[in-house]
Amino acid sequence: MANNTSSIFVIYSKVLDLLKRKPGLYNLYEIEYIKNMILSSSDHEMFYDEGIREIFDELGLLPDNENIYLAFLDYIKSKCDIEDKHIIEVGGGIFPRLAKRISLEQKSGTITVYDPRLDPEEKSTDRLILKKEKFDNDTKIGNTDLLIGLMPCKGAEYIVNQAMWHDRDFIIWLCEGGLHGDFFDYFEDEDEWRDSLINYANRQLEDKGKKIKIKKMEEFSPYPIISNI
Repeated sequence: MANNTSSIFVIYSKVLDLLKRKPGLYNLYEIEYIKNMILSSSDHEMFYDEGIREIFDELGLLPDNENIYLAFLDYIKSKCDIEDKHIIEVGGGIFPRLAKRISLEQKSGTITVYDPRLDPEEKSTDRLILKKEKFDNDTKIGNTDLLIGLMPCKGAEYIVNQAMWHDRDFIIWLCEGGLHGDFFDYFEDEDEWRDSLINYANRQLEDKGKKIKIKKMEEFSPYPIISNI
């Protein structure tokens, strides 16, 4: 796709049109970054980028074989039946691409999405509940059965904490994570942050007679998926 010049500019035009229709969702730096990525990157590089792939999926431009949302959904479904589960997704993105797919497969279940950057034009439904706010250790999770996150950065820590405190299931596709800019950060690099989180979750699970599960799908991301189911 990105190797075909005419195709590049068709895609570029569609993305620019979306950005114009959605003023305020992205700052000037992000807009320039998105433009440059489309014009200078290979397909695979673009699909690795969180902001680009979200826009591409919103526009129907993300091929199934490169679609991380479909891959994660299939993995979640391999772990549990989502039809009747009450699910929280942390860091669902500006366009809640994963959550929308999950909601369409639910019967009596719901999915609640937390992200301060959610597009305000997105509307909640009976199955899809949108929370334009941050999820953290103080968030009330009620009767939630499952907490998930697709590369939620620091949100991964909050998911693990809440799942451990309230004895809930979790599935997280980790990202680079690493330093968060807090004065108490002490990790040397992103690998140390991920290892620390995985070890912490494992210690908590061992107290309950369980063990963390780790899955890799490197065709979509170099980072692992962790879960307690």
